[in-house]
Amino acid sequence: SWTRLFGGGAFHRVLLHPMLADARPLGHHYLVDFAGCDAATLADTARLLAALRALCAAARLTELGQAVHRFEPQGVTALVLLAESHVALHTWPERGQAALDLFSCRRTEHAAWPLYEVARALGAAHYAAQHVVRGVAQSAPPASR
Repeated sequence: SWTRLFGGGAFHRVLLHPMLADARPLGHHYLVDFAGCDAATLADTARLLAALRALCAAARLTELGQAVHRFEPQGVTALVLLAESHVALHTWPERGQAALDLFSCRRTEHAAWPLYEVARALGAAHYAAQHVVRGVAQSAPPASR
């Protein structure tokens, strides 16, 4: 089925994997692209990590650890390891763009509003979000090699 997700920003229509009614997915992957962001914010490791940690808290996710890497001459990757999986943010200050991915082994209904807050924290003019259900239906035959 087709679905439309997240208020604010642009929408992508995403074809969800056909799951059987009794099948449980392996997880939910939220992919968000931000554009028109403030270049200084995209290079500020402390602000980026704070935005990710605020997202995790608001989405009721359990933080286990974090890592940040600054690239030369520019760009940052920030990662928060979660009990439920991870959230990562990659930035391109020279382009005013960032890409976020949040993977969780449980559906995070509380993630939509905090994603808007991340967009606001980055100074994004636009963002587009996708939700992808991960995993194969339980009764599917094993993949052949």
